[in-house]
Amino acid sequence: MRYIVYLFLTLTLLIASVYIVLFTPVGHGIIKDKITSNIKTHTALDAKVEKFSLSPSIIDISIVLPQNNTIIINGTYSIFSKGIDLNYRLNFNDISIFSNLSKQNLKGKLNTQGRVFGNIENINIKGQSDLAKSDTKYNFILSQNKKSYGKLEIKDALLSEILYMTGQNNYAKGDINIDIDLDDVKSGEILGKALLKIDNGIVNKKLVKKDFDIDLPETEFISVIDANIKKIVDFNMLLDSSIANINSKGTFDQGTQKLVSKYQVKIDDLLYLQPLTKHPLRGEISANGDIVKSEKLEASFNSKIFGGTIDTTLDDSLLIGKLSNIDTMKLMYMLHYPEIYKGKINGKVDTDIKSDKLDFYFDLKNGHFVSNQFTSLISQFLKIDITNEKFSYAVLEGIKTKENIDAKLEMRSLKMKILSKKFNMDTKNNLIDAVLFVELGKYKFDVNIKGDINSPKVTSDIAKKVIKDKAKSKIEERLGDKLDENTKSIINKIFKF
Repeated sequence: MRYIVYLFLTLTLLIASVYIVLFTPVGHGIIKDKITSNIKTHTALDAKVEKFSLSPSIIDISIVLPQNNTIIINGTYSIFSKGIDLNYRLNFNDISIFSNLSKQNLKGKLNTQGRVFGNIENINIKGQSDLAKSDTKYNFILSQNKKSYGKLEIKDALLSEILYMTGQNNYAKGDINIDIDLDDVKSGEILGKALLKIDNGIVNKKLVKKDFDIDLPETEFISVIDANIKKIVDFNMLLDSSIANINSKGTFDQGTQKLVSKYQVKIDDLLYLQPLTKHPLRGEISANGDIVKSEKLEASFNSKIFGGTIDTTLDDSLLIGKLSNIDTMKLMYMLHYPEIYKGKINGKVDTDIKSDKLDFYFDLKNGHFVSNQFTSLISQFLKIDITNEKFSYAVLEGIKTKENIDAKLEMRSLKMKILSKKFNMDTKNNLIDAVLFVELGKYKFDVNIKGDINSPKVTSDIAKKVIKDKAKSKIEERLGDKLDENTKSIINKIFKF
């Protein structure tokens, strides 16, 4: 009997202790301190539990975080039926306090409120939020025995606000709508479908100019992303803008963070790319390729253009381009350069993006000049039409460092040879400074090309060569029979070309 009394007293004391801790002001004070300590341990935030009230059926909690951020939870519960019906309100006036936890520079406000109800086996979380000044609603059902699922709807969120909240510069604005249906959130993997739309998108060209020194035109855009969410996400993306239209489909591995995508791009007017290329372009282009992004970026760019093909690969910072059978006239037209040579280009371009250095090699064989200042100069003084000369060997190669090109030109035909003594171009100011050595028949002369690439000044010492030739012929004609070998040798030395 003594042991029964002892057990009864022990249980009574235990129940009384639990009751005191849970349901009395003294116990509430202990719990408040414990909650405050746990929050600080796990978040490093100095939280204060302003209110903690717990009765056998009612709970009321108010927590204040730094920067006047508050968490309020109140409602009813049942110990016996294991049911809950709680209302919650999270008012975060400054989400920057969570930057260390998210490892991202957060800014701005975020408010959400809703209701948690059900029992321990089936809990329903239903609420709404003003995320990025949107009308956001969510509903999640978490079940121990059945499939857990949920739905998230974000209507008219502001892209500019999302960029601001995530610590990004306001490079664009637009309206974002997101629909996410989660089929299963219980297994540790998030499975479902997502649809994201951006409407009324406009690029902030002033900020782009300030941060990147790129003068973009007025750029409007819309975008749609449709994704099948699982461990490896399948997605389709459409970006339709006033600069380019892009279609892409691929996968994203949530575990390895690896992106694999195929894309198609169409640019109706290359003039829009001038801010990026720093050079006026014209015409249109269509291309396709692949993108792989994991620890480094790999990509390809393939286009059938100008009667040939351009195939480019990017390996991190090394860009390698191959040109095959490109029509020179069409290429020069696109580049806004004088169309002076008709033929095909085969070659390669290697670019180190980090150092902004480009090496190029262009094979221009089996082409010929069309009428221009250079051909007119030769025709004027030598009465020879070099536009009929087909060059069996023609190579232009060199290095481009930032805006400066240092090149070398060599061309050979049956009757003509051209070698560059100097060949420099300034792409920023559209200038050329070149000296070409030309050998045509018995004549050897220099041609200077200097000034604006589209209308340079072309000069030569060819006139002096022709005058000397005519003078030599007149002297030889007057000497007639008196012209012996010794005299001829002297004349040749005087009028050496």
